[in-house]
Amino acid sequence: MESPKPACFSATFAGRFSQPGLRQAVRGSVREGFEVLRAGAVVATGTVGDEVVELAPGRYEVRTSSGADLGAVTVAAGEVVEVRLRE
Repeated sequence: MESPKPACFSATFAGRFSQPGLRQAVRGSVREGFEVLRAGAVVATGTVGDEVVELAPGRYEVRTSSGADLGAVTVAAGEVVEVRLRE
């Protein structure tokens, strides 16, 4: 029997800026972290734009390290779920 494939989670920054080059400057200087929770407990942490976080399939809550609630996501086996942060 083949073992189940892990699910993956990734967060990226999707802000919009009006001046050329400003978006890249902000992305380079702002390193927002995120937390993935299941049943109220933190099960994974990461940094926006870095490596994906592998999780068991299921439903998770996501928040930034500064406490902003990003809502719930459902991750299926072998799937990559991306949450985009808005400015």
